[in-house]
Amino acid sequence: MDREMSIRRRWWREPQLFCLVVVVFLGHFFRLDELSLRGEETHRGGIGIEMLRSGDWLVPRMQGEAVFFRPPLQNWMIGVSCWLHGETSAWAIRLPGALAVLLTALLLYGYCRNFLSAIGAFCAGAAFATMLQILELGRLAETESLFMLFVSGALLTWHWGYVCGWADWKMWSAAYLLAGLGMLTKGTQAPVYLVAGTGVFLMCTGQLRRFFRPAHLAGLLTFSVVFGAWFVPYFLTMGARASHLIVFGEAGMRLTEGFSKLAAHLLEFPLNTLACTLPWSLALLVYLSRDFRAGLGEARPLAIFCAACVLATFPSCWFIPAAVPRYWLPMYPCLAPLIGVVAQRRLEAWDGMPQRRRFSAWLNLAAVVMVATALASLASALPFGPVAAYRQPVAWAIGLGLAVSVLGYVTLTTCRARTIAPVFALSCFVALCSSIWFVNHRLAQSFDIAAAADHHQLLPPGARLVSFGRIHHRFVYFHAAPIERIPWPEEPRLPPGVTHFCFNATDPRRPPFLWQRVAVIDCDRYPSGRIGDCVVIGKIVEPRDDWTSKPLVLR
Repeated sequence: MDREMSIRRRWWREPQLFCLVVVVFLGHFFRLDELSLRGEETHRGGIGIEMLRSGDWLVPRMQGEAVFFRPPLQNWMIGVSCWLHGETSAWAIRLPGALAVLLTALLLYGYCRNFLSAIGAFCAGAAFATMLQILELGRLAETESLFMLFVSGALLTWHWGYVCGWADWKMWSAAYLLAGLGMLTKGTQAPVYLVAGTGVFLMCTGQLRRFFRPAHLAGLLTFSVVFGAWFVPYFLTMGARASHLIVFGEAGMRLTEGFSKLAAHLLEFPLNTLACTLPWSLALLVYLSRDFRAGLGEARPLAIFCAACVLATFPSCWFIPAAVPRYWLPMYPCLAPLIGVVAQRRLEAWDGMPQRRRFSAWLNLAAVVMVATALASLASALPFGPVAAYRQPVAWAIGLGLAVSVLGYVTLTTCRARTIAPVFALSCFVALCSSIWFVNHRLAQSFDIAAAADHHQLLPPGARLVSFGRIHHRFVYFHAAPIERIPWPEEPRLPPGVTHFCFNATDPRRPPFLWQRVAVIDCDRYPSGRIGDCVVIGKIVEPRDDWTSKPLVLR
């Protein structure tokens, strides 16, 4: 036992950890900047870039106007990333999110080594990194990845300290430090989940009084210092209403939506969450077996804590009709250790045992799927056939087909081995399919907003572009140069030196002077022709040009 504990203390030197890093790289860093920025990425990236340009790191702004989207920690990290890279590329903007996934996977490995073997810890980290929704959001500049690191990190760090015998004040302080960073990232969900998860765990283990000890105050003080370092100056600068909006506004909007669809949501939300955590969430069904739960052994404290966190937080999204699985994504890392327990027990079981035979059969099925995927990948290089809609570039199709074939062979030949080899191969398979096949598919469908917004050749050298009101954040980002926001003109003139302007196509107002449409930029990631995502660029026409404004018609 002493030798095992000594090995576990050196978990960061284990080869299984480096295999986990390979899986995360393939799923989240490989081809990170292939897709143009989409969704709200340009919104969050634009705020960070504006902070970097203006030097105002206190108030999130777009086009110089304060916005009340979320607290600014992600914007800070994007701004710092762009500063370190010396550019505002997609790689620089997405890097903080990808690093958050990597750090979460490393945290999971180290945490699980307190209870599981290196095989189980690797399976937990790999299962987390290759869940379908983690693969989708982890490689985007979305808030969820960073928020997940801090929320799950607060819970797992608390329990890590709990099992290692830390002093209570250290345990609570470390957890609330991360919860404070979570609050700076997205809002109140971070401290609420920490309190709910630890409270339910202590109650289930008969230690609820420990929750109310004075040492807990050290954690609350740490949280107040971390969050208050930004919030107090912001409150003094912007006032109470703005402070309330930036912290609680988004959550309040979701809570006020109607409950007419509650019954359907209660059924659909667990199924959607199960789908978002595939292919590994199916392993959780094993916990329905009483015999499996009775034989958890050293993993029992881990299972009790993670189950307590899941049960304490799941209703916060389950009973809100407007909630979608990504709102509960910060708790996906608490599902991963439970999956790691199942994988370890199956991999380390002796040949001939029923659970080992079932697991080997499942891996054999996975190998068959890999072979089928390899054939489909090779066929996708052809311009015809049943997968023509998913046509891939020839080099990528052949490369993916060969790689998946090798992974399928490894899975098939090692499914009975008591090593991480089959799970490693399966994890690499899922990661590569995400980074190659689905990225290429999205590239084929996506509209190149960057090319469309690169309209500088349409403007005279040195031309100053202004906007009437706030315009679409994707246009602001891809224009690159700052766009001054001015009120809609009430008189037929613009500020001195301004000849070009832009405005959102949905705005019913039109300039009160003769003007000519230079371009209409569709800012939707998928071309739809909807006027709501379009920005109109215009220029003033002198009266002598004999030109009259025409109605806006989208082609």
